[in-house]
Amino acid sequence: WVDCDGKRGWLQRDHVVLASQAIKHFTDELSRNPKDDSALIARAIAWTRKGELTNAIWDCTEAIAINPNRVWAYKIRGNAWSEKHEYDLAIADYEVGIRLDPKENGCYFNRGLCHHANKNYDK
Repeated sequence: WVDCDGKRGWLQRDHVVLASQAIKHFTDELSRNPKDDSALIARAIAWTRKGELTNAIWDCTEAIAINPNRVWAYKIRGNAWSEKHEYDLAIADYEVGIRLDPKENGCYFNRGLCHHANKNYDK
């Protein structure tokens, strides 16, 4: 049973990776398939949550090299840039995400937070 962001439901145990095991799990996945952009993005999320922002940025950059149309790679990389206070780099990633999927609300919201941090209140 999981409760995430107000969504509740059942998951199969073998479809879940504990946060404490996520980096190892996705690293193992990548050793089997180095071109798995989904595993790179998932590992980037785990790196971000661990505070290893440079590793998260690297994984997202690799995922983008494999598949430049993955909105989540830009969003997660933008989040890492933002946490490093590199707001202009974050904004650039969010703008690519918005161009790829104009309905990705998270990119708009996060871009707005970066503009606020840069004191660009009109944006």
